[in-house]
Amino acid sequence: MTTDHNKMTTVVITVTKPSQLTMFDEEESKRRRDGGIALVADNGAGWQDRAMYVIWHLPIGWTGIGEDIRKLVLESGAGPPHNKNCWGALIMAATRHKMVQRTGEVRHARIVSSNARTCMVLKRI
Repeated sequence: MTTDHNKMTTVVITVTKPSQLTMFDEEESKRRRDGGIALVADNGAGWQDRAMYVIWHLPIGWTGIGEDIRKLVLESGAGPPHNKNCWGALIMAATRHKMVQRTGEVRHARIVSSNARTCMVLKRI
């Protein structure tokens, strides 16, 4: 006579972790970027309007990098933005409104805290 106590049942449980590849989603990345830009722009709408005015009055053909625009905006009296991320939102808005475009060239930033990072050259169109 055998008892069922001696029988073992093997259960295999497979746990699938999300792949690292699920981190790479261009559409989701763009959606998050655009959402963040919209949030920053909405919270600093008055400042962004003043800063866009400065860009609008750059001479056609002017070239520079984002930090050049930053310097001009600060010198104009528009004041600093409420958040440092507003600078990126400003450049994105100016690009989308066809005020500036990327030239394909790059330059090193000169602001010490930027550690000479590479920046896209923009052209006023």
